[in-house]
Amino acid sequence: MDKNLRNQGMKADAITIDCIAQNKKIVVLIHDEKPDTIEIALGSKEGDIYSSAEYALNELSEAVIIDIMEKNFISQENHTS
Repeated sequence: MDKNLRNQGMKADAITIDCIAQNKKIVVLIHDEKPDTIEIALGSKEGDIYSSAEYALNELSEAVIIDIMEKNFISQENHTS
């Protein structure tokens, strides 16, 4: 994915976390010009992006990533009583 981004002119490295069952994807981007900032984009497997947010590198943790995954990958129907 990194090579594809760079071929498109985006100077960034990326990691994706996919939820195949719900056709959703989380993309974690580190832009060359902002190495202390992480952009997290939420979207579909087809590449549609629904929203994105920036986080300071020092405020991003495993717990934050797990929270983002739970909010975006777990169906809201499973959370209602």
